[in-house]
Amino acid sequence: MAVNLCHTSYEESASKCGAWEYRDGSLHCDGMSMEDLQHRLHLEFKHQATPAYIYSYLALKENVANYKEALKHLGDYGILSYSLKANSNPHIITTLRNAGVSMATTVSGNEILMAIKCGFPPERIILNGNGKQQWEIELAVSRGVLLNIDSVFDALQLVNVCKTLGMNARALLRLNPAIDAQTHPYLATALADSKFGVEMGQVDEVLRVVSAQEEGVGAEGNSQRDRLIDLQGVHIHIGSAISKVQVYSEMMKSAVQTLMHIRISGWPEASIINLGGGLGIDQTNPPYKHQSSSAADSLFITPPSQTPLSAESTSISLRSSQTEGNILDHHGNVTDINSGKGTDMDLQQKEFPVPKQLVEEVLPHLPRDTYLILEPGRSLVGTAGIVVTSILGVKSNAGKEFLVVDAAMTEVIRPSLYGAVHPISYITPPQHNEAAVFDVVGPVCESGDFLSRQCPLQSPISGEEANNSVYNRPVSNIQRVPYKSIPGTSLAIWNCGAYCSSMSSNYNLRPHAMEVLVTSPTKYKIIRKPQQFADLVSNF
Repeated sequence: MAVNLCHTSYEESASKCGAWEYRDGSLHCDGMSMEDLQHRLHLEFKHQATPAYIYSYLALKENVANYKEALKHLGDYGILSYSLKANSNPHIITTLRNAGVSMATTVSGNEILMAIKCGFPPERIILNGNGKQQWEIELAVSRGVLLNIDSVFDALQLVNVCKTLGMNARALLRLNPAIDAQTHPYLATALADSKFGVEMGQVDEVLRVVSAQEEGVGAEGNSQRDRLIDLQGVHIHIGSAISKVQVYSEMMKSAVQTLMHIRISGWPEASIINLGGGLGIDQTNPPYKHQSSSAADSLFITPPSQTPLSAESTSISLRSSQTEGNILDHHGNVTDINSGKGTDMDLQQKEFPVPKQLVEEVLPHLPRDTYLILEPGRSLVGTAGIVVTSILGVKSNAGKEFLVVDAAMTEVIRPSLYGAVHPISYITPPQHNEAAVFDVVGPVCESGDFLSRQCPLQSPISGEEANNSVYNRPVSNIQRVPYKSIPGTSLAIWNCGAYCSSMSSNYNLRPHAMEVLVTSPTKYKIIRKPQQFADLVSNF
């Protein structure tokens, strides 16, 4: 369902706004006021207006463009593939394909079907996975999907399926090069003891298995074309949220060595090196900009207790001492909430890796006439999405302040699962300078349900604002008052475009939140309606 707010053309407005921007004291997405969007969603969906995933069309296009620019010197030999597990909403996938993504990387049979549904030809789809079910292998082989061979037993399964179907398969060998991605242990996929990939000592055994020939072909016909498995190259994916591009150089050296071994082992035409994805994003700073320096609204500073997964590449240093009590006030100055005095701020963010740096790191090692496939997920969609959540109230236990919101680990599980940092700021910051340090938590019945620990934010409501807010009115009256966004009552949880919606759950019978794609300053589209109770119980 698409909604057009007015007749202003997208072309007129696109050059005047960024994907995420604070204008006139309030957050805008692709030029659209998030306050206005919240108002419209509330009119239509009432209490299900939040939490909600909001995506920026401009950010999606820009992220794709950055990869396309980085790969352009390779021409047809540079291939951009989107990893669907990051965000499997078909509208997001289709937007990325239309923006220039030419392949889709999947990790399940249903993701294969989704990629096909979104317009990717089967031959432009890759199936990864360390534990493929037989029906998934049959689906991939019958449709002509490129498979990754992850183990000796995976190779045996693939050969058996090919024999059963009487069909050939295209495949890559997924190598485990035992390289430390220097990321969270749950995100590292190429350590020596990882469940993913074929270790160097087992490569020859896999090659022996996939050397199986078609029925009726004798030894004299043992060519690459006669084999059931056309081994076209090598695949490596060492992990996610990678902050040091130097590891890609190590990956490339291992990939080239294995590719050459594959060639001399009977597949001389093998010509693909797939380096997977994993390029991280800045997890400390949200990707917004201000209309002007004087409009720097109260947002946040990540305290020491919220160390990002890759602190070296995302650290913030302040001219003043950075303590848990420091916060940006409404005028953009650092305020010590203990003294109430503000100081000038000097953010010196270290450079974070970008696609161009990744490609420049690996190009010197890429053999001539060899295809380079990159499979980003997080770095294509992560910064393009936020979760908008409403504040339910404030409470205190044993001196700790809790900011309770309607989003939870069911919408953003990464802080609980990985200890990941998602910056948080107000949609419309309150106009006062009162501040505190909060644990931002959701309503799910788990002590591990938190979205941020020790997060410095201005108090959401106080004084006259609190007396006039809907929070102090009887429930019967709340349903009758027209919705109005009160400054300091809604938050944006940043960098939620990847591994949030796709990892969401119905725990506590919470419905999946709605998803909205903003396509211009005047248009948005509901790309997933909020679940209803009937949806939750329909399969019982």
